[in-house]
Amino acid sequence: MRKLSIPIHHLESVCVFGASTISPPALALCWEHGVAVNFLSDHGHLQARLTGVADTSVTLRRTQFRAADDPARCVAIARQIIAGKIQNSRNSLLRAARETDRADEQDQLQGVVDALARQVRALAELEISNRQSQMDEVRGRKDGLATVFLRVQPPAQTAT
Repeated sequence: MRKLSIPIHHLESVCVFGASTISPPALALCWEHGVAVNFLSDHGHLQARLTGVADTSVTLRRTQFRAADDPARCVAIARQIIAGKIQNSRNSLLRAARETDRADEQDQLQGVVDALARQVRALAELEISNRQSQMDEVRGRKDGLATVFLRVQPPAQTAT
């Protein structure tokens, strides 16, 4: 069996499946570097998630408050969050399309997947400014996501 060595700063989390263990020094290393440790069942169901103490530095908090006071940064952050939500929804629908045997559901799901991809591209092309109306536009794209996603939610639920 070949062992794999990955520097800790390249990891976001570690997943431990089934009746496996992780040593206390390995846990401490993960916590020191902000790497979460997830314990999952043999079938991949989350059983526990361990994380280190959150960074409560005053400098971090001040930076966060400054960002909240800057409309352009708020729009940029909102855009990234909404793009992530759209991408996660898209991935769920792609999985549902792979798992269903019905061609009509696959076509319907693929149409919505394509629409979501267009929304992600449109968000990426959105120029950031200080206008409040731009924040409303970004929020409106999230509402549009819900409308598009809910069009196919019933088939997606039956396919999974």
